[in-house]
Amino acid sequence: MLRLVLFRGRRPRDCCLEVDWLNDVLVIVHLVVSLALVGIILLQGPKGEGLGAIGGSARMFHGPRPRESLMTRVTATASILFVLTGGILSFWR
Repeated sequence: MLRLVLFRGRRPRDCCLEVDWLNDVLVIVHLVVSLALVGIILLQGPKGEGLGAIGGSARMFHGPRPRESLMTRVTATASILFVLTGGILSFWR
C-alpha cells in the first residue's frame, strides 16, 4: 500500500512516497517471469511444419492438441506478464 508522508516545511531526502520495497518486489517478479518464460519456450516441441506451412498443410484440418493449446496459453500469459513488469520497471523512476 502506498503511504504518503507529509512534512510541514521540509521534505525528506528521498521522496514523498515510501515504496522502495515495491521496486524490489517488481524486480524479483520480473526475474521469475523471465526465467519461467525461457523454460516454457524450451519445453515446447517443434511444430514440424517447415516449408509446408507456406502452401497449406494437412494439419490445418486438425485442431491443436490439448498440450499445444495449453502451452500456447501459458506462453502468452507469461509474455504479457514479462512485458507489463518490464514496462512498469522502466517507467518507475
